[in-house]
Amino acid sequence: MEISNGKGPVLCEREADTDFNIYKVSGSRYTAVLDGGKVSHDFLRDTDFLILNRCSPDRMEGMRNILDLNPDIQIIGTKVTLNFTQEFLGRTFQKRMIRDGDCLDLGDVTLHFVCVPNITWSRHQNRTWRKAYKFLQMPNWQWIDSLYIYVPEEKTLFTGQTFSEKDGSRKNMYLEDLALFREQVKKAVERIRQLDAETIRPEKGRALSLRTAVSEYQEWIDERNTETGNKQAVVLYRSDFGCTKQLAERVAKGIEKNRDLEVSLISLAESPENLKDLLYRADGIAMGVPTNQEDCEKSMRLLTAELSPSYCRGKLGMAFGSFSYQPKGVSNMLRRMEQLQMRVLKEDFSVRFQPQPEELERAEFLGEHFGKCILAGEVLPILEMPAEEHINRIETNRRFVIIGNGAAGTTAAEELRKRDRTCTIEIIGDEPLPGYNRQMLTKGVLNEIAHKNMMLRPRDWYEKQQIDVTLLAAAERIDPDKNQVFLSDGTDRRYDKLIIATGAEPAIPDIRGTEKQGVFTIHKVEAVDKMRTYLRESQARDIVIAGGGILGMETVAEFSGSGMNLTIVDSAPFLMASQLDPKAGGLLAEAVEKKGIRVRVSAEISEILGDGSVSGVKLESGEILKAQAVIVCAGIWENGRILPENQSGAIVVDEKMRTKVKDVYACGDCAAFRGVNYGLWTQAVEMAKVAAANAAGEDARYRPVVPAVTYAGLGLSLFAIGDTGKDREVFYAAKELDLPQQKIYKKLYFRNEKFCGGVLLGDVDMAPELVKAYEEKSAISELKL
Repeated sequence: MEISNGKGPVLCEREADTDFNIYKVSGSRYTAVLDGGKVSHDFLRDTDFLILNRCSPDRMEGMRNILDLNPDIQIIGTKVTLNFTQEFLGRTFQKRMIRDGDCLDLGDVTLHFVCVPNITWSRHQNRTWRKAYKFLQMPNWQWIDSLYIYVPEEKTLFTGQTFSEKDGSRKNMYLEDLALFREQVKKAVERIRQLDAETIRPEKGRALSLRTAVSEYQEWIDERNTETGNKQAVVLYRSDFGCTKQLAERVAKGIEKNRDLEVSLISLAESPENLKDLLYRADGIAMGVPTNQEDCEKSMRLLTAELSPSYCRGKLGMAFGSFSYQPKGVSNMLRRMEQLQMRVLKEDFSVRFQPQPEELERAEFLGEHFGKCILAGEVLPILEMPAEEHINRIETNRRFVIIGNGAAGTTAAEELRKRDRTCTIEIIGDEPLPGYNRQMLTKGVLNEIAHKNMMLRPRDWYEKQQIDVTLLAAAERIDPDKNQVFLSDGTDRRYDKLIIATGAEPAIPDIRGTEKQGVFTIHKVEAVDKMRTYLRESQARDIVIAGGGILGMETVAEFSGSGMNLTIVDSAPFLMASQLDPKAGGLLAEAVEKKGIRVRVSAEISEILGDGSVSGVKLESGEILKAQAVIVCAGIWENGRILPENQSGAIVVDEKMRTKVKDVYACGDCAAFRGVNYGLWTQAVEMAKVAAANAAGEDARYRPVVPAVTYAGLGLSLFAIGDTGKDREVFYAAKELDLPQQKIYKKLYFRNEKFCGGVLLGDVDMAPELVKAYEEKSAISELKL
């Protein structure tokens, strides 16, 4: 027998313009070509049979070419393969169907056929191996009916896709295309061991010895292979700032509480090469997804796009993650899991920024429940999470009034209800909407955001929690002697305990022209809706952003790419001066200007120009900037004037969030503890929890939050924490790393040899480490760049 490529004695060589090895086997009477693809007329000359080892759409054009070159050739394959080919090509051809035990005699050479179960076709599932040293039909690796062809006379086995190479590596082929069918591949390898074969000739790549091939595959099959028979769960996450990582660790911890479950906790940034294999083998997959640009983080999106329903169907799935402004990443991942036909635990578990202790507890609780679902093989209803041991559950007839329905006010109401099941709770707000996420307002400057997607809690949540909400009514004054609050609608409310959470108002610089049409702030949803309408109707093309802090930068990021001409004007010597150091601020300005956005720092606006509507901005330097709109992002003024004798500025509170007035507490942006208010979401929430706990009768103490900010926009990421060298009276030690070519800048600041703050620009992977270092006041020797 001769095995050749039709051009001489070379046993294995690719045909021209094809990636496949197409073999010709010649006997004394007939010649057969194994497999099929794009082949030359010379290769097919004097060929009697074409044997298909598998059938997939990418082969069909080659099949069409073969039939055009040699219409008399007889196609040999299983019933499934032949029917698929005929249906796909839409033409008839000479064919011979092979069955288990059939032989093809080429004269001096006989090809023997043995068929084994095909996992796609249930009618074959109970058939057994019946003939040895024959033609092996293997389980459906990728498309229909993958086949092995064994030629005993030459001790040669043709294996198609199995043992082939992908990108020059056999292991790549195994991991990406075959590992899903680990158990079927394992059976195939065991069967191959019994053959008296020496050489394997795959569909792609070089020929190799059977011993080498079997040894390699056995090693890969055994990799991370559980010997316990336990069900397996994978917790896969992506975390840039450490927030989603914390949740993932607690979810994994919860899953591990279930016996007979094996858990793999994997960071996508450090994922093993056999990640897909692990996911396909898992009985349950928990995805930790941060939100980026109103969707799952990009690498997580790409990963799930590569997964197939064929491999994920029926698996248990859950998702969780951290977000900055809009919690859409988790909900989008849950929808993607449903598209993969997974059975999904429909708990949209999203937390804002750093997870709080109770949120970590919730993550562990959900992980434990998810593990129970995996063991049960179905999605089980979520029972109520056990009550926190540190919360005192009471029932009273007390009346709690909360002024303000932002993050602090909503949190305070929620914490009160956790503690007191029968008290009366009322939230009073001066806007038409219940509590919503103000951090999302910049997302609505150009595109309308449905109000329901901004809500801190669904509307029916208040009813379920028996929390009364009064809207469009501002609290105008308090009578501390009578425990009464008087509202702008002429009504009043009696209270036993009052919590003030009135937040802050946007700071409007004392400059001429702020009353003109086209001057806006980003503080309330109504103002943003009006701004968006004005920009559209006026067809404004030139916009000045007055303020280069975090809000100004977020606003610029939203307008970037809109085609509008943007200019940032900031009185500070560099951008984000409250958070960054001068060098980082300068680098940020360079990055902004590369996007075509003008930057003016150390610049004061003297007047907003225009006759009724904005036409420009005049700076103190005399420079005039063309503008049809001005967006003021110049900081905030704490709104504490509701408290008697506190007509301006923040309300001073102690560590229990008590004010100087009996039975009155304050929290959020309107309050200052030890003279400090960072205006951070996390601070408002933590203050509210302490205020509610003490109003309910507990003894809680406020622990200041870590003053850290993150920013991702305009193609860059940055993180800043603590004191970045602002105090001129203090000597700071520092560590610095500046890599201009890689657009990376890092600087850590130390007071008295202890870490006090730092800046990360371009590479923010150290952020979680710096948060921990700030809390622990790490020594200068403990931190390395």
